[in-house]
Amino acid sequence: MKNTIKVAYFALALVLGFSTAACQDNGGGKIVNSAEALKEYLDSQSANSPDKPIKVAMNTNNLVFKDITTAITSSGKYVSLDLSGSPITAVPDYAFVDMDTGESCTGLIGIILPNSVTSIGFVAFARCTGLKSIIIPDSVTSIGDAAFSGCISLKNVTIPVSVTSIGDAAFADCNDLTAINVANNNTAYSSQAGVLYNKDKTTLLVYPGGKTGTFTIPDSVTSIESRAFASCTGLVSVTIPDKRKMTHFTQLQG
Repeated sequence: MKNTIKVAYFALALVLGFSTAACQDNGGGKIVNSAEALKEYLDSQSANSPDKPIKVAMNTNNLVFKDITTAITSSGKYVSLDLSGSPITAVPDYAFVDMDTGESCTGLIGIILPNSVTSIGFVAFARCTGLKSIIIPDSVTSIGDAAFSGCISLKNVTIPVSVTSIGDAAFADCNDLTAINVANNNTAYSSQAGVLYNKDKTTLLVYPGGKTGTFTIPDSVTSIESRAFASCTGLVSVTIPDKRKMTHFTQLQG
């Protein structure tokens, strides 16, 4: 009889152990290890608002971003996602965009990437309109084309010294973006009042819009990339250097 009770307790302990491994509470939110566990947890939560996102930490891999996007989108909840404990090395192309429906993960409010990530892919966070904050680790070396395009709630971005490549229109249509902070010793890019240039300040890459009424392009600039002024709804005037000095002057959008 006693042996039977011990076996029963042992079996129960195993069940509970597996359950807590799949979905744990770390004090600041849940820890889940699969998209299925994420969906189950979010579905069990009450409706929330963007200013009170549900905090979830995940251990995941490069292959399940689509499922994560589906889980967050289908739940209708607003989520702050912590991937700092995940063994991923890249945020892939279209990571938070459902390629089947074209729908972006608008419920993603914040995200922390692990130090193992070296690249953020093409259109990775495009049109994630709820995204307000992202922590880009020092391990990242490249940010792909249109990676954050259409992230209209993103207010500021800090680009670490490790980043040596930023793709075209990486921050296009980020209406609320007022500052792009670049590490002082970054060898590829430099900043001035949130403006992103190449290292020699000869090419204007992006000017985040919205708040500032006027902007003067330094005489050192001889090239302006496309969509540099995209969605600068508050921009009243731009002073451009002598056109004879400009070697590459693409269409400005504002």
